[in-house]
Amino acid sequence: SNEELAFLMSNDSDGFNRWSAGQQLAVNTMLAMVEAIRGGEALKGSDALRQAYGTLLDDVMEGGTDKAMITSMLSLPSEAYLAEISAQVDPGAIHQVRAFLRKDLAEYLHPRLTEAYQLIPLESEYVFSAEAIAQRGLRNACLSYLMMLDESADGYSTVDALCFDQYQKAANMSDQAAAFHAIVHSASDHRENVINQFYSQWKDEALVVDQWFMIQASAPQAGGLARVEALMAHEAFELTNPNKVRALIGGFCNGNLVNFHNKDGSGYQFLADRIIQLNTLNPQIAARLSGIMSRWKKYHPDYAMLMQKELERILQAPLSPDVYEVVSKSLA
Repeated sequence: SNEELAFLMSNDSDGFNRWSAGQQLAVNTMLAMVEAIRGGEALKGSDALRQAYGTLLDDVMEGGTDKAMITSMLSLPSEAYLAEISAQVDPGAIHQVRAFLRKDLAEYLHPRLTEAYQLIPLESEYVFSAEAIAQRGLRNACLSYLMMLDESADGYSTVDALCFDQYQKAANMSDQAAAFHAIVHSASDHRENVINQFYSQWKDEALVVDQWFMIQASAPQAGGLARVEALMAHEAFELTNPNKVRALIGGFCNGNLVNFHNKDGSGYQFLADRIIQLNTLNPQIAARLSGIMSRWKKYHPDYAMLMQKELERILQAPLSPDVYEVVSKSLA
């Protein structure tokens, strides 16, 4: 039962068992909430998850459990994983559920998350050790939850300032990128300023620029497709560069389920256009992107019919053997 899983997550003597119980508890809770949305029910928080996550943070304050393990246990299963295990995928409901739970946990655990974050001070210089890596991971996991607070919530402005302060003072990429991600994926007042700052600082580092593209492409706020289309015109983006394509287009289609799977089909149309365009430039990349819609039959009919339509449109274009194989087998 969920109560037994929560007990194991909080008390088992084996770290892997605790993590496994927590993941199963989260999966059970989230899939039940997806069904609740389909049934027209209002969402409500999970007392079992609240208590179990609270116990994890109490462990941090007591200095007991391994911080790296707690960081892993604090992470809810991803939207992509929930889609993978769902009998019929409803991307909009999955995103709504995961965002709701993260926000609910952030509100319920706000004082403990803040205390755990402040317990681990920012480093003045980078330290490479297992303990330092674990501390950075835990601090940034707490920050990620805190930035889920509603912008009108009590304490949000303090958290936003805390996150921006970490971004400015970070002595390593782990801390700076975590703060950048949290700001870009939230309603932070510093969002546009930080996006420009980060690019100016790292524009000569190609791999970091890829990360810059990917974080923006996966941001869940409304208008995600328009932002990606605008970024395709950015000076750093090249459609002939596979890494840039994977970061921006792949980052949007694979990492931004709520915007890619828009019920108007605009995300699928965008991907189909890029596949047709890339077919002559880089057939291997085009074929890999085609695979994103290859499991269309598993999706809710509202999405499946629109994906099928775009796959059929791709099939009408002159295609390389790579792309033709993926698309034709998807439609078979």
